[in-house]
Amino acid sequence: MKRLFSILLFFLIIILAFYIWYPEYQEYQEKREVLERAEEALERLESALTELKETERELGQYQEAVSKLEVALPKEPLITFSVLDVQVFLRETTKEYGLFLGSIETEEIGSESIIIDLSLSGSYREFFAFLSFLQKNYKIFEIGDFSLSVGEEEEDLWDFGLTLTTHSLSEEEKEMEIVETTYY
Repeated sequence: MKRLFSILLFFLIIILAFYIWYPEYQEYQEKREVLERAEEALERLESALTELKETERELGQYQEAVSKLEVALPKEPLITFSVLDVQVFLRETTKEYGLFLGSIETEEIGSESIIIDLSLSGSYREFFAFLSFLQKNYKIFEIGDFSLSVGEEEEDLWDFGLTLTTHSLSEEEKEMEIVETTYY
């Protein structure tokens, strides 16, 4: 009888221990699963961070070009950027390169472009230096038409006709830029 009582007591202790410790064990299991998911999420985030750092390093190679484009493309449409600003810039630049500006005519195309017709006089070397400057300049100028004729007064003096186009960001591009910059 004593033996039966010992066996029953043993099973009763095991059953009580099971009912007392089992909920604790389940809570432990749930917390362990949550911890494992959190560790997996952390690994994914670390991997994404590594990829972002690599992308940032790769994009750093283009920082100079991007900064030139940011300066070259004004944030406001060229109508508010002022056609006068472009004219003043071209007058000063042609004078700086020793060219005589005969006339400058501008035509606005929408709110994103200006077409500029220039009539210039000077030596071929000065004109070539002026074109090289425009090509390297932070403003974006597309060279359209070009004409060349010998000047009437002096043999070394040439008359040049030049059509340039310059651009600004469109409204959609400005909105996209705003959206892109809000994520960083």
